[in-house]
Amino acid sequence: MELERCDLSNLRAGMSSMHRARVSASRLTGMAWTGCVFREVTFDGCRADLAGFRFSSFENVVFRDCVMPEATFQNADLRGSGSRAAT
Repeated sequence: MELERCDLSNLRAGMSSMHRARVSASRLTGMAWTGCVFREVTFDGCRADLAGFRFSSFENVVFRDCVMPEATFQNADLRGSGSRAAT
């Protein structure tokens, strides 16, 4: 699945999952992903300020060149995620 240039601002997606996906150049401002499962997902060039990933789990997830001020990861399992800055 690929989401490109989407505006998902303030969407509520609790207890959902995303597998083998790419989210690119999208706006995720204020989106709530509470209790979600992310596997093999790349977030690339997204604006995710004030996004909430509380109680979610991440496996093989990368946040690349994302702007994420005040994003929350309270009680999230981030062992399988990474972050890459622009080179």
